[in-house]
Amino acid sequence: MQSIHPGYLLPVVRGFFVASIGFSTVHAHSAAMAAFGIGASFWLVIGTVVTVRLMTGGELCQLPVGQEEPTTISRTCWVSATQR
Repeated sequence: MQSIHPGYLLPVVRGFFVASIGFSTVHAHSAAMAAFGIGASFWLVIGTVVTVRLMTGGELCQLPVGQEEPTTISRTCWVSATQR
């Protein structure tokens, strides 16, 4: 559990949210909603693990960066995925 760092949240969650925005741009709404769902589920699972690590673990080498970034990206991709 000590090896888990909040930076692990960024590439896993952000990738699917950015893919959702890309799919929305080319009007592939089903793929955009699927990518959003996968990103949201990874955000829930990995976000929970990272939060437990921050609450129970020792000190971190760096500042816990990236906890709030998936929220911003998910709003953007949800808006772009639901607009038709």
